[in-house]
Amino acid sequence: MNTREYFRLWQASIAEAVHVQGVQLSFDEISENECYIKGVLKIRGDLQLYVAEFVQTEPELRRFKYRYHLQNSPTASWLAPIPMIMRTQMTQIHADLRRLLSF
Repeated sequence: MNTREYFRLWQASIAEAVHVQGVQLSFDEISENECYIKGVLKIRGDLQLYVAEFVQTEPELRRFKYRYHLQNSPTASWLAPIPMIMRTQMTQIHADLRRLLSF
C-alpha cells in the first residue's frame, strides 16, 4: 500500500462514520511510502477530534508519530467537562473512532 491508498482508507473510513459531521484533513506526501496527515473531525455533540500521523506504508504500515486529541468545542478549556447527555453517546462514538483509526 502506498501513501495515497492509505489516505483513501482514511477518507473512506471517515465517510462511513455516522458521528462525523465534518472534516478538514491535509495530506502531505513526503515520498511514495511516507506521509503526514493532520486535521480535525467534527463529531456530533459539538466535539472535535484533532488528528495527526506521520506514517510509513512500506515494507509494513508504521505510525512513527501520532496524536489524537478530543475536545468538546474549539473554544472550550481542556478542563471543561463533556455534558452528561454526551456521555451516553460516547460509547458508540468511541467504537466508531477506534474502527476509523485501526486500519
